[in-house]
Amino acid sequence: MIDANDQTTKKIAIWGTGKIASEFMAFYKCFLRDKLLIVAFIDTYKSGYFYDKAIISPENYIPQDDIPIVVLTNRFFDIKKIVEEKYPFLSSQLVDYKEYIEPIVDIVRAEMYDKSAVFYGYQGIYELFEYRAKWIFRYIDYVGHADGLKDKKFDYVFLSTNRLIDGGERDRVEKDLTLKLRSEGISSTTRILSLETYSWFFKFDIRVKKEKKNDKTCYIIIVSDPIRGWGNLLSRVAKEISYARKMNWIPIVDFQNMRSMYIEKGQIGEVNAWDSYFEPVSEISLKQAYSDYNIVISGVDFHDDEKPELDCIILNPKTRK
Repeated sequence: MIDANDQTTKKIAIWGTGKIASEFMAFYKCFLRDKLLIVAFIDTYKSGYFYDKAIISPENYIPQDDIPIVVLTNRFFDIKKIVEEKYPFLSSQLVDYKEYIEPIVDIVRAEMYDKSAVFYGYQGIYELFEYRAKWIFRYIDYVGHADGLKDKKFDYVFLSTNRLIDGGERDRVEKDLTLKLRSEGISSTTRILSLETYSWFFKFDIRVKKEKKNDKTCYIIIVSDPIRGWGNLLSRVAKEISYARKMNWIPIVDFQNMRSMYIEKGQIGEVNAWDSYFEPVSEISLKQAYSDYNIVISGVDFHDDEKPELDCIILNPKTRK
């Protein structure tokens, strides 16, 4: 694993050349070249080249004890089972990308605390990442048009395209937005990042360590996505409660500080929509959690392999009526 104090470049092999691998490579090219050296891409079904390296089939890959194989798919346990059956000589080196990459992203986040970023384009992407971004960057903002960036200086511009368009169309739109920004005279020192690049800042849980009165940690479960309905949100909350307990953290549901369909715009930061429908999932209040405890903010990607703890979700008495 990566140690924040270890400045040496680590070698890894990557299993998978699909969507998640492509998204990771966008982040890698911008932020991880000095931290990771990719020695091979391994794939069971694909051949040819991926980011200028030949794709190797599992049976042709020669493992090395000190080089982990990072599985860049959401099917880690399925892949592990296949490897154990067909390629047992590789099984001990497989590691889930969520386990291996998360601490690396934490290191990159720590380098962002004095940086500023602006989301440019589609507002829905800004609403998805806004609250999490406030814990990572010194300053964030949103503008809908290029002229809103005139005479303003930011370290990063995050291109925010409509989430409904596919990858090929998104690439085209992002190129057009980039050209427009440069033609408007945005500083050449400002880095313009695609959605698939900067989204890695927000995928994983965000650890906030401060000098607090209590050395325990509260796991702040926030809205996964402003457009999600109760069914999706309840499933996530149940699994995140399970994850928090496994980590010996105190689960806290915060549907107060992020936009959603269940809170009016003027109530953001003031009203916890969760409390309007359900009982709190712990005895510690949201205010206490933020003021007196170390906190971890849930990421956009949630712990889907956790067994949901539905017994913790109890309807508010007012709702029962």
